[in-house]
Amino acid sequence: MRRGLAADEALAENAALALTRCAAPRMSDPLSFTVHDDLPVEDARIVDQGLGDANDAAAPLQDVRPLSCFARSPAGTVIGGAVGRTWGECCELQQLWVHPDHRGGGTGSRLAKEFEQRAAARGCSTFYLDTFSFQARPFYERLGYEAVSEIRGFAPGIAKYTMVRRDKPSGEDEWTLDREFVTSRVIAASPERVFRAFSDPAHLARWWGPEGFTSTFETFDLRPGGAWRFVLHAPDGTDYPNEIVFVDVAPAQRVVLDHLGGHHFRMTITFAAHGERTLVGWRQVFDTAAERDRIAKVVLGANEQNLDRLAEEVLKLA
Repeated sequence: MRRGLAADEALAENAALALTRCAAPRMSDPLSFTVHDDLPVEDARIVDQGLGDANDAAAPLQDVRPLSCFARSPAGTVIGGAVGRTWGECCELQQLWVHPDHRGGGTGSRLAKEFEQRAAARGCSTFYLDTFSFQARPFYERLGYEAVSEIRGFAPGIAKYTMVRRDKPSGEDEWTLDREFVTSRVIAASPERVFRAFSDPAHLARWWGPEGFTSTFETFDLRPGGAWRFVLHAPDGTDYPNEIVFVDVAPAQRVVLDHLGGHHFRMTITFAAHGERTLVGWRQVFDTAAERDRIAKVVLGANEQNLDRLAEEVLKLA
């Protein structure tokens, strides 16, 4: 997941040399920029290492799991395979291949379905892949995938498609992907410390809401069935009354609440240990896709600002 160049044996062979060249220059030193028509192995290794370290610090990549399925002849020879990975509720099919002598007999479909069934058993409900126009778009459409993006310009008549299929998660009464917002943030503190920034109304009032907003709390009863009523004050002076009822509260694990006034939605905030840090999950499910789409431009940015403010408030905790 994290090493786009890790499969290149030359990079691995030169890893030690690359790291010896990885000392960062002083910020005051003049920079030079070079462009290459090939790939300097050691320099590429430094970039790959730096990007991998940054990704590891920002997200729980240890949860990414490989997944594969193979078809074999009676002699045990591999004549086809599906290779990919899962992460949370998402599954990526990276490669699907069948030997030419075995195409047209359902082998590819069987590989894809066996692969997807194992991913579903891991809790996946969103499946995605990339394919070119000279590859297998019609095949994937028959499996229920839909092209959600198209890129042209590679060569005359060639296009690349990202294709997605979303299934109803097992055990859920309804499908919500088209009416929800989901984001997350890794914060450098324990789940207990991050939860305290939510459970203590004195701290919560300082970070809840988009950038520039302030809050006045009237009631804050953090327990299942408890009420939370407050007014958000916008920078332009507009007041926005809010009424919330808590549905589930598990200290330092999760908070589930129903927002009743104005836009109705159910929100789930989770606090998961990520080493010495915390992965904060942030999910809002609205009544309809139309309601979700109507306020998407505002909410997407507001949610990120909320998490920015949460991270800043956690740093202030004694």
